[in-house]
Amino acid sequence: MSEYNVSIYAVVRVKIPVTAADHASAIKTAEATLRDKYRDEFTMECQGMSSEFAEDDAGFLVDEVGDDEYLKSKWYCHDGVTEAEGKCMACGIDK
Repeated sequence: MSEYNVSIYAVVRVKIPVTAADHASAIKTAEATLRDKYRDEFTMECQGMSSEFAEDDAGFLVDEVGDDEYLKSKWYCHDGVTEAEGKCMACGIDK
C-alpha cells in the first residue's frame, strides 16, 4: 500500500452582501472582500488536513436584494464578466 495526499477542489458557496453600481462592480467588491478580509477564516488545519483558496473562482451568482423572485439574478463565468448562458463551458455552471 502507498500513501497519498489528495487535493479535492470543492466548490463552496460564500454569500457576501455588497453595495455596488452594477453586477460587475458587485463581483469585484465581493472578491476583494473575501480575499482581503475573510481569507484566514476559511482555512482548515486539523487531523492532517489543510485547506486554502484556489487561485480561480468557478463562477458567480449575483442576486439583487429585494428581488424575491430572483428575476434580476444573473450567473457569470469564472472571469466575472461573461454571462453564463445555458452551461458555461469554461466554468461548468449550469443555470
